Amino acid sequence: MNDANDSGSDDGRIDNVSLYMETLKARMDPEQYDVLAKAVHETAHLIAEGHQAGPVGDASQFTDDVQREYATVLAILLTGRMDHRLVEMPGPDGSPGFAIVEASAADDPAKLQELREKHRHFVTEAAGPLQRACRHRPRQRPELRRLTMRRATHPRTAPRRPTRPGR
Repeated sequence: MNDANDSGSDDGRIDNVSLYMETLKARMDPEQYDVLAKAVHETAHLIAEGHQAGPVGDASQFTDDVQREYATVLAILLTGRMDHRLVEMPGPDGSPGFAIVEASAADDPAKLQELREKHRHFVTEAAGPLQRACRHRPRQRPELRRLTMRRATHPRTAPRRPTRPGR
């Protein structure tokens, strides 16, 4: 599936993403494809402008299929390669999950098991300190949190100091 232009150049990456998106358009539900195309478009613009890619679009519209294809497209966009594979990567509690790995790792059961163990270990190690930190943080009422965030992001809503005449 790799083309000669997979060297990682921007043109090669865009060509590979375009090719993959065309195949998705032919096999995905049109509504799901539209959600995916919009998310990919927004993400590509964020990356091109030097921003960190983050969640885009309405999370409720990101079905499992859309999430999997979005992850695959991101892997192509970031690496320029099309030989990644999507594999099951359950959480430590057995919850479903997936990861994008290199084809060589996906084809090697021992390597794949090693990656799953590292993932499980990382998640369980990170979960402990995060849970403790969240427990010690004072809870804030949701309406106050929204107000605080709004003031931080919208200067027009921030309180203004009264000005005195003559100053």
